[in-house]
Amino acid sequence: MKIIIIGGGPAGYIAAIRAAQLGAEVDLIEKNHLGGTCLNYGCIPTKSLFYDSSEYINTKKQINQNIFSGNISLNFNEVIKRKDNVVNSLVTGTEKLINSNKINLIYGNATFIDNNTVNINSKDGTTLSLTGDAFIIASGSKVFMPPIDGIDSEGLLTSKEILSLSDLPKSLTVIGGGVIGLEFASIFCSFGVDVKLVELNKCLSNTDSETTKRLTSMLKKQGLKIYQKYKTNKIEKNTQTYSISIENKKESIVLESEKVLIAAGRIPDFNDLHLENTSIEYDKKILTNSNYQTNISNIYAVGDVNGECLLAHAASHQAISAVEHLLLNKKVSKTYVPSCIFTNPEYCSVGQTEDYLKENKISYIKSKFPFTANGKALTMNSTDGYIKILSSEKGELLGVHILGPHASDLIHEATLAISNNLSIESIISTIHAHPTLSEAFHEAALDSIGTSLHLVPQKK
Repeated sequence: MKIIIIGGGPAGYIAAIRAAQLGAEVDLIEKNHLGGTCLNYGCIPTKSLFYDSSEYINTKKQINQNIFSGNISLNFNEVIKRKDNVVNSLVTGTEKLINSNKINLIYGNATFIDNNTVNINSKDGTTLSLTGDAFIIASGSKVFMPPIDGIDSEGLLTSKEILSLSDLPKSLTVIGGGVIGLEFASIFCSFGVDVKLVELNKCLSNTDSETTKRLTSMLKKQGLKIYQKYKTNKIEKNTQTYSISIENKKESIVLESEKVLIAAGRIPDFNDLHLENTSIEYDKKILTNSNYQTNISNIYAVGDVNGECLLAHAASHQAISAVEHLLLNKKVSKTYVPSCIFTNPEYCSVGQTEDYLKENKISYIKSKFPFTANGKALTMNSTDGYIKILSSEKGELLGVHILGPHASDLIHEATLAISNNLSIESIISTIHAHPTLSEAFHEAALDSIGTSLHLVPQKK
């Protein structure tokens, strides 16, 4: 079977590799850079900056505690250079994977001619026409530009341009308090930039509100200025700065900053594919069923383009599921997707929020364990945050929320447990090594039945 895959991001290249493993002939089409937004302008480069910002904060903390002595300063050019080296290394590695799996990689813009044919317009001006037995659309997403007066002002940054700054700005205003906006705001605030963040509603509005409230409080203490429930009305470019006019029900304010980052989210990107030449159904996203098939049974859409879950790891999982459905007739099963937000501290979650359980009148037990009572966290000098478990009265895991050090590593025990219907008792009966951060998850599980060993008993 010949499969044509459009898009070389974490959905497309993973689909290509899995299809090749199963014996398919694969053409992989990528219009820009292999690895997509995630590898080139998103997940990977931002985490490189995140790591450097975390190390910078920790070093300053140790100097303040007289563990280290002397003065330190940030070399932003080296931060960007290291980020580029990380990206280049991974892109090169991905190219080797594609070649070693004998996948035909084609660089160019793909456009549908009909349900069975695509044209590839390459950068050198040549056009190639391809037909296949099946198609997998993995064209990803693009930056959403909100309807703000002055949004087209010269020099405004998106999540792509801010990663290529040559100099660290003195001040930055971030428009958008979702994952992208909050991550960049936290990183640049850690670098010593005067950062203001403006959010129309609440920051991380779809997450657990108790945990998000705690996180935003921590970020404010670090110096981040957060304006929640403020509408951005206008952006004006001055000689050296920008003026950003915002308002809420009580006041109107004009913020001044050297740079402005537009981080109002991302939307599915498929306009260039000319789906109007096909029978594929779409509106703001490409419509798919539970197996990621479009209404045309041999055409699939995976990753951000179907709008189901705009996360790289979800895209890769969808890609594997779609390929195995296509080639093995394996039905896609429901799974839980962990969410990781790389602020300082990290906030990661899986399953339901407490807000959802309340709104749907689902009975639950809430248990928590703070990192201040965890030995490993104390040795790391990183005790902000907690692990919060939401469970049923029968001991079923409903949701887990982790705010604190290495939350992005800790969340996987919770994801494994909740995906496999493991009970609170299963967590409790599992030995957790000492001293580790994972012990906090064990203690939070114990707290759900009132037997935490390292929390002071509450007075009755």
